[in-house]
Amino acid sequence: MKSLLKVILTIDLFLVNLLLGYLLYTTIFKTADDNDSNIKLLVEDSSRDQVAKDECGEECKRYIELKIAELMSEEMVSTSPTPNPVTSASAKKVRRTFYVPIPGSGSTLATDWTNLSGTDFYLSKNDFPGFLEVYFEANIKLMNGNGKAFFRIYDATHFIGVTGSQIETSSQASTFVSSGKVSLWEGYNHYIVQAKTLTADTAVYESGKLKIITEE
Repeated sequence: MKSLLKVILTIDLFLVNLLLGYLLYTTIFKTADDNDSNIKLLVEDSSRDQVAKDECGEECKRYIELKIAELMSEEMVSTSPTPNPVTSASAKKVRRTFYVPIPGSGSTLATDWTNLSGTDFYLSKNDFPGFLEVYFEANIKLMNGNGKAFFRIYDATHFIGVTGSQIETSSQASTFVSSGKVSLWEGYNHYIVQAKTLTADTAVYESGKLKIITEE
């Protein structure tokens, strides 16, 4: 009886060990198989990616590079600041002409410079922004037309004849005469018309004005 029980226990232990061995075997090799399958899938995916990459040949790659270069060039152009256009109109100056009437009239038989009463006026160059040039223009004559009559503007503030303002005539008919460029001193000055004659005939000042040119 004891011998039989030993036999049965021995068989049971063998079966248990066999079962445990089988379970251990299936677990180890199944995990290994799964790992092998995963590795195989990764290799296959990598191969497919490489094939997809290789499908774009040299011409395809050059085309892609060209398109990238064009897009980068367009982007640089679109983001570049646009310079402000410089217009010549902003730098162009405008020239204007103004006429300032000189009041009064007068005449003289004097051979020295004589003030003509009633022809006084006051003027400053600063009253004309962009002041450039000024001229003395007048209607004058010499009675009988023998010899010459002279006329000019006198700066009564500085007690000097205004440089460039002298004009003359030998005509007995009223004549329009314009001086050369006149040089006015700075400041607000008092001016008057002067006249003289070198003969026994009368120098006549009928009317006059200043022609002022500005540029700005």
